[in-house]
Amino acid sequence: MTIKNKKEIAIKILQNMLSVSEYISPKPEKSDYIKKDILKDYIFLDEDGIRIAIVDETGELKSVSGDKISESYNLIYNKNIGYYAQKARDYGK
Repeated sequence: MTIKNKKEIAIKILQNMLSVSEYISPKPEKSDYIKKDILKDYIFLDEDGIRIAIVDETGELKSVSGDKISESYNLIYNKNIGYYAQKARDYGK
């Protein structure tokens, strides 16, 4: 990957960052590739890494590997409403 490509990816990530409370945020992504290879020259990342998610076609947030982010909340992003968390219901499981 070229420096130009890394910079474009870093810019895209930074343009799409949101500030949210920790309890409704994704778990820190431990990916050394994201941390060290793409973002290291653009933002400071601590030991925990970056909290990053992918928005699927329904608006639900998924981990980079495609897994559900939270068991306690349904995390959703909508262009009109923004980021919101809806308490997950158990329904007697």
